[in-house]
Amino acid sequence: MQDRFVSGKVIEMTHFNGGCFAVKVQAPIPPFFAGQFSKLGLMIDDKLISRAYSFISHPDDNFQEFYLVEVEDGLLSPRLKALEVGDEVFLYKNANGLITHQRLPEAKNLWFWVTGTGVGLALSLLKDPVIRNKYQDFVVLHGVTDSSKIHYQQELRELGDNVHYYPVVSREPQSSLLQGRITHFYQGLEAQIPQPLRPEHSHIILCGNPAMITDANTLLGEHGFRKHRMREPGHITMERYW
Repeated sequence: MQDRFVSGKVIEMTHFNGGCFAVKVQAPIPPFFAGQFSKLGLMIDDKLISRAYSFISHPDDNFQEFYLVEVEDGLLSPRLKALEVGDEVFLYKNANGLITHQRLPEAKNLWFWVTGTGVGLALSLLKDPVIRNKYQDFVVLHGVTDSSKIHYQQELRELGDNVHYYPVVSREPQSSLLQGRITHFYQGLEAQIPQPLRPEHSHIILCGNPAMITDANTLLGEHGFRKHRMREPGHITMERYW
């Protein structure tokens, strides 16, 4: 397994509220595409332990950056969170993932339904000039438990007036933000978002919690959306990491 990884060095750590953090690494990996993911790993008890994480950096950057949340009883994420500049970390040699500009179909608007750190995939794709030229408007619907887990909203909004970011909180009833879950879109969220979501001119990327992806597929299917396949173009593209 180890021969499929390359050694890199941590060049920056950023710690956010809500147990979230970002790891910026420099490692000699082959070129990848915006929207792909890799495996980040550490040696633990003489074994290389790794998990899949989306790049939030763009392929043209001279580093690789990942946005993570600590799983308190997890084997890997607490150790990744404790990394310091100069520490060694391992990256999988070849990036994976099918959510790239080559595989996304033509549409007027590109939507992201993401939960938690899945917003990193949206950030990476929205930095890509090919994606920005392919669609007119971008809507990021970001489901989180509470506002302490909302990060990168400023970076997203600075990408342009055609990038619309809407965090949705599920466990913060007093918040002024949109309430509920993103799978409640047709139960009140739709009326609070001015950009229209229609099968005839929208494509949706789903990334995050597997339960959200399953529920979103069912919900969207009831409203005329279908899964996108290269041989059978549709309206929904998704990525499952676990």
